[in-house]
Amino acid sequence: MIADLLIPTSPPNKIRLGSAFDGGYAVCPDFLEEKLISIGCDNKTDFESAYLSFSPNSEITIYDPRKRCALANQDERVEFHKKQINSFGDLDMDSKCVIQMDIEGAEYEMINEYKGDFDNVSQLIIEYHFGIHGGAEKDWRPVLEKINSHFHLIHMHGNSTKPIRHCAPVPDVLECSYLNRDVFSPVEIEPNPFPVTGIDRPNRRGMKQHVLDWWLD
Repeated sequence: MIADLLIPTSPPNKIRLGSAFDGGYAVCPDFLEEKLISIGCDNKTDFESAYLSFSPNSEITIYDPRKRCALANQDERVEFHKKQINSFGDLDMDSKCVIQMDIEGAEYEMINEYKGDFDNVSQLIIEYHFGIHGGAEKDWRPVLEKINSHFHLIHMHGNSTKPIRHCAPVPDVLECSYLNRDVFSPVEIEPNPFPVTGIDRPNRRGMKQHVLDWWLD
């Protein structure tokens, strides 16, 4: 089961940045860098706007092949590239940064094919789409193992617009927040289930959220 590769730990602090609904993510404010790389936005930039409000000296680079980015036109701290990112090697990770990626399933190939390191990525926020590749757990295991070799998982939220079908009990679409192993040494496994009041919200107003608790069994 891929659930055994998704075991959350307890960070020193967590907050929510972004939309009250879809587009909000859990981060650790103690390790926010002044450089955010955002991959896939579809001109929805609540997370990036909140990041700038929390860390006003930051600079953000956004990549998305589909649309314009209104935030980049409004804020000189934001640079937009209408571009498809296919590899972490295409990104400037030569200095400390945070990466947020929601690329609708392309994360599988992007992670699976990457042979480099994540030394300068303090936090990684990623939405997994486990229905890709038929939801075969054997295909996803090496992807999650690679991420786990560099990061500790600190938060999860099941996208409530999608079911739990392919890799039960893991939701088909799972939002995950990670801290680099070099900046965070966990003391304990997360002792509580998700969602967390004050951080997690349904992806759409009024929807019931997935309860995640498989590591507590």
